[in-house]
Amino acid sequence: MTFDALYDTLRCILGDEEVHGVWNYSDDKLDSAVKSIFLLGRGPAGYALDEDQVEIVPDLKSGDDFALTCYDACKLMVGGEDGEMRLHTREITLHDAGHRKRDLLAELAQLIYDIRDGSAVFTTRQNFDEFVHSLRPGWPLTLATVEVMTQPPEISI
Repeated sequence: MTFDALYDTLRCILGDEEVHGVWNYSDDKLDSAVKSIFLLGRGPAGYALDEDQVEIVPDLKSGDDFALTCYDACKLMVGGEDGEMRLHTREITLHDAGHRKRDLLAELAQLIYDIRDGSAVFTTRQNFDEFVHSLRPGWPLTLATVEVMTQPPEISI
């Protein structure tokens, strides 16, 4: 699979815009981000770069593997950018606090974690109570919790 098969998805996640025929993130930047994921050993298991380092072999078949590659590449690209930006001129003052980038990085980190490690603890449970009851059905919640003593020991002299 060539890197250009990932361009549309990467640009969608990054919010990349084409202005006067020029993208904010060039094809070379997207290529280097995807290539870096595999060179750093962060690519999905079972996939690698070909010997010319221009394609992913074998082709990404699983949706999770495709998503993981895109999320990691976007996280790598956004993580290297400045979060806050200020521009002052006589006529205008522009300020971007960088919240969009911070939020995007947090979302990408969570998506990557969900795919790699899986947050399977609560995926079928709606809350902690249901999770505890699923461990040992029929147990009352009081048996599954620990009682903590909050009083210090008494000292007698």
